[in-house]
Amino acid sequence: FIQFIDAVWQLIHQFPCSFEFNEKFLIKLLDAVYSCHYGTFLCNSEAARRSSELKRKTVSLWTDIARSRSDYVNAFYIPEPGILV
Repeated sequence: FIQFIDAVWQLIHQFPCSFEFNEKFLIKLLDAVYSCHYGTFLCNSEAARRSSELKRKTVSLWTDIARSRSDYVNAFYIPEPGILV
């Protein structure tokens, strides 16, 4: 997962106007994976998360991000159809 986030980070730096989110979003994701504060990344499958009742016991990362969405928006984003080359 860290390698994937690093690859996305590299793309953000190559194409700074092509992503709706910023670096802070990627940092938040990595922090959430290793902090175990959110139920989003706990367990090995959705079935395991359901059987552990994580929705009832923990907070979702996506709910937390939605509350402060403006912190993670790329101010320079320009929607552009097509593939990044």
